[in-house]
Amino acid sequence: MISLAQQLIELGRREQAQSYLRNGRAEAIRRCNTFWIEDADGLNRPITRTLGQSSQTEGDQRSRCAHGSITPGTVTGIRRTQSS
Repeated sequence: MISLAQQLIELGRREQAQSYLRNGRAEAIRRCNTFWIEDADGLNRPITRTLGQSSQTEGDQRSRCAHGSITPGTVTGIRRTQSS
């Protein structure tokens, strides 16, 4: 879903892309896949600025994973730990 969202962004279809990013990020959280969570967050920032929305909803901020709460800051910390 996130890869499709990236292609939609390139085509200028930002609202559709945002929907795919939201769903793709939710799936990545269910699977505790920090790579795709971070990728979705990075792609979502320019879209939300263009559409005038916040980059995360309250529900996204409370998303849970088997390892705890996953937020962009948590993802960065996990990636640093994994690369060490």
